[in-house]
Amino acid sequence: MSRSSWPLAPMSAPFRVLTGALLLLPAGFAAGGLLGDGPAWAAGLGMAVLLGGIYAVVWLFWRPTRFELEGDALKIVWPLRSWRLPLRIVDEIEVMDAKTFRSRVRWAVRVGAGGLWGGFGWLATGAGWVRFYVSRSDGLVLLTLAGQAPLLISPEDPEGFAAAVRGPSPHRP
Repeated sequence: MSRSSWPLAPMSAPFRVLTGALLLLPAGFAAGGLLGDGPAWAAGLGMAVLLGGIYAVVWLFWRPTRFELEGDALKIVWPLRSWRLPLRIVDEIEVMDAKTFRSRVRWAVRVGAGGLWGGFGWLATGAGWVRFYVSRSDGLVLLTLAGQAPLLISPEDPEGFAAAVRGPSPHRP
């Protein structure tokens, strides 16, 4: 039986370092709030709660946990939502690294979450919009979609994932 589920790839070193630093921020604000008094106390604890809330939203709604093949669809799964993408609209699938991706799109500006556990959301690029859910800068999988913005993801085992999406079915790229 062929594999049908790939977790989001482990974070690359830059994302691990940035995530570690970002996770220290709420603790720092909370400590500052607890050590302060009056407005400093409320501001510190308020910032810790605000950042904790933002981090929870990124984890639950923006950072996918896995990519699944379900019959004729690719399913992207988050802790509290999922998105089914019909495989018939996948025109092309390609494995690449960040350098190759940048050479294609020329420039990119992130619109969404970035740095905390990876990069998730949208990229405005020199070649148009790209939806992206990545946790590293190598082993990226770019799916060119009919009628939609391309999708850039980083599943564990990108080559195996791409081969499974291509599969033996005539409707797959």
